[in-house]
Amino acid sequence: MPAAKTRTIKVTKTDKGGLQELTVEELKDLFQDFIPGDIMDSVTLPPGEDLNEWLAVNVYEFFESIQLIYSTCEKVCNEKAITCVEMNAGENCKYLWQDGRVYKKPTPVTAPMYITLLFQWVQGQLEDEAIFPTSPTTPLPKEFPKIVRNIFRRLFRVYAHIFMCHYGTLVEKNIAQTFNTCLKHFLLFVREFQLIEANELEPLRIILDKI
Repeated sequence: MPAAKTRTIKVTKTDKGGLQELTVEELKDLFQDFIPGDIMDSVTLPPGEDLNEWLAVNVYEFFESIQLIYSTCEKVCNEKAITCVEMNAGENCKYLWQDGRVYKKPTPVTAPMYITLLFQWVQGQLEDEAIFPTSPTTPLPKEFPKIVRNIFRRLFRVYAHIFMCHYGTLVEKNIAQTFNTCLKHFLLFVREFQLIEANELEPLRIILDKI
């Protein structure tokens, strides 16, 4: 599969990554968590709600959720771990970091460094009054949908890395079901509002096909 236009993703083919380490029963439990349910009630745009405002609210919630989830496997996600010497979503999908300032070109970094930089970048976006104004009388910028899509695209990469490389840790800590619920919510939201291009979602195709 060709790389995305951003050139910060390199996907060759889908693989099952860390899923190969799970037992048959664990896989059954995993896919059971992704059967569509009433979670769609928290995805669809409420009647009378402004779309951009709805996207803004959910950006905050998804960002907070993924930070909490990542903190549970942060110790095993380090530069010495074979799965984390570079940011990836399995052996066939690599991510490069680029922020236009310090990293002006797509640059390979370790997974923990990538995620740290990503979280800092998202936090900077959320704290920028020109993008996410705190005053209810200040309108969101015209380019807001594009900015939000970029945030969701990058947050997906953290979900994908955790799923493909650290799912076993989540199982060991008995928080896999919580992660699955958060991931399902995220993927359904992304699909509902078409926030991420199909090629970017390919690493988790095995899950997308279940919901």
